[in-house]
Amino acid sequence: MKAANKSGICALILGVFILVTAFGAFLIYESIPFFKREQDVFLSGVRQGMDDNAKDYPGKKQFLTANANIFMYGGNTAFGNSAEATRLASDFSTVLDQRCQKNFTGGSSFNPSTGGHFLTYCRLTSGEIVFLCHVPDLSSYHDIAREMLAGTAWSSAWYVAESEKIKPGTPMIVGLSGFPGYGPIWEGKVGTPPTIRGEGPNEEKRLYPYFIDSR
Repeated sequence: MKAANKSGICALILGVFILVTAFGAFLIYESIPFFKREQDVFLSGVRQGMDDNAKDYPGKKQFLTANANIFMYGGNTAFGNSAEATRLASDFSTVLDQRCQKNFTGGSSFNPSTGGHFLTYCRLTSGEIVFLCHVPDLSSYHDIAREMLAGTAWSSAWYVAESEKIKPGTPMIVGLSGFPGYGPIWEGKVGTPPTIRGEGPNEEKRLYPYFIDSR
């Protein structure tokens, strides 16, 4: 009797094992198309990014020249296309640094590319204003924190622009970069919330037109 019970229990365990194994195999089979789609989307983005890098968009060369100023810390934290723009960049860097220290904690203290500074380039023309900022350890900001960082940068740019008597309604764009490239890029007008909020390598080209001299 005991032997029969053991035999039944073994059969039950074997049956459960077979069912679990079959169910697991089914889940793996069903997930293959999903992962393939995700892979295709990723590779498509990479290819798109490579194609964009190869194209010579209007304003791209001027943007890359300006952006090179904030690629690596070399003693200065603020740059611009004029003395006034450089002053705006310095004010933005200081304000954003202070607000981030107040609102965010954590992250890496090792930032060889920025030296822990918010490296900023400002381009100011009669009709537009641009802030490019290399943020220390940008990759450590995720989800809500990343959104808050972008919002803090936008409000800081707004504050600095108005403090320097930049006319409300002036078109403004703020781009935050880190490793391996640009993250949040918000666009709108001085004195108002942003109308475009984007992020990613394919968004970088929205900055190029702001660097066209004849724009």
